[in-house]
Amino acid sequence: MKRLLILIAVFVFIISGCFEKSSTKTSQNKKKSQIKKTSQKREIPEGEKPKIIGEAIEKVVQVYFANQAKENEAFKNNDPESALAYQFAFPLKRTIKTKETTKEIDTINELLKGPTKEEKEQGYRTEIHKITLDSLTVEKEIATAKFSGKDFFLEGDRSGPKVRAQIEKTLLQIERIKKVEIYINDEPKFDDLRA
Repeated sequence: MKRLLILIAVFVFIISGCFEKSSTKTSQNKKKSQIKKTSQKREIPEGEKPKIIGEAIEKVVQVYFANQAKENEAFKNNDPESALAYQFAFPLKRTIKTKETTKEIDTINELLKGPTKEEKEQGYRTEIHKITLDSLTVEKEIATAKFSGKDFFLEGDRSGPKVRAQIEKTLLQIERIKKVEIYINDEPKFDDLRA
């Protein structure tokens, strides 16, 4: 009888040990499976990657400058519509580093740099002299650009409309902007043909 009880006790210990090992193996297999799943993350293609707010991106924008030869060509070809449409300012493409939250400001700052040496050789010039951008806000599709410069000046009688055209055309390419208001030294500027 003692032998039978000892045999049953040994059998129970063996069986209980087997079940514990198999449950441990099952939980270990589950952990390994989870590790494999997390390590097999899908690579996101470049075009699908979400934009992170504040992350710098490269963006192609147009900045507008005066170009007397292009203006003369538009009038010579009896095409005043195109000259008026450009308002004496013609586009050049630039690639800038910007953030989604500052693209308007970065675009205007690119305009304020003026044409490059090569662009000047092609006849492009700026009518904007000695001003800096203080602020630029967009509310209800209206961009309000405030500049300052104690030595701000206009070169000629048509400089006012050309300055307005350069700033306005550069900002109007941005989808959320439909109208532009310009202030220099806290005074509204270029609402008519004069400075």
